[in-house]
Amino acid sequence: TAAIAQYRNMSDALNATGKHVVLDACWYTCYPANQCPGTVPLQMDNRVKVANSWRVGMDGSSFGRAIQNINIGVRLSQWAGPGHWNNLGLMSFGKQTPAQNRVQFSVYSILASPLILSGDLKALRAADLQTYGNAAVVAVSQDKLGSQGKALSGFPLCGDGSPNCSHTGVIGKRLAAQDSFSLLAVNLGPRAVNIT
Repeated sequence: TAAIAQYRNMSDALNATGKHVVLDACWYTCYPANQCPGTVPLQMDNRVKVANSWRVGMDGSSFGRAIQNINIGVRLSQWAGPGHWNNLGLMSFGKQTPAQNRVQFSVYSILASPLILSGDLKALRAADLQTYGNAAVVAVSQDKLGSQGKALSGFPLCGDGSPNCSHTGVIGKRLAAQDSFSLLAVNLGPRAVNIT
């Protein structure tokens, strides 16, 4: 309750300036992966009322933590839309492989999470520059509809200790252009597979 009041005060003050300001809120209460799932709708409704984006997962720079945040965020698509998005956290590219960075960036993009890199930009590898500079993937993230992709199959993804998880998943997102959409197939398993 205290966090909601404080963020509402900040939101009101920023809106009163008449300037276009994006407020990204970070308050830790209960997350869907934790012990209080009944409070999630109330938490999320309050976040939508006071902020443009809000953290839905925990801090961390491991690929396992990225997968944990993806597994949390993919279930919250109903609260994302134009002007308000689920923030899955920073992308710490330096501690992951180029393939892991590609997975994280692609999933964060289709889930419309803010794309914020964390690390020494001088240490970006050529493969990472290719990933983060992929205009088509960024366009999916920045699509005018502002919607978040939805899990079509395979979640939760394995990699964060989730039980009954899947190494593959598919996320779909409707795009602003008429009859257009984006599909992302993810394979976290040790070998190539067919995904349908």
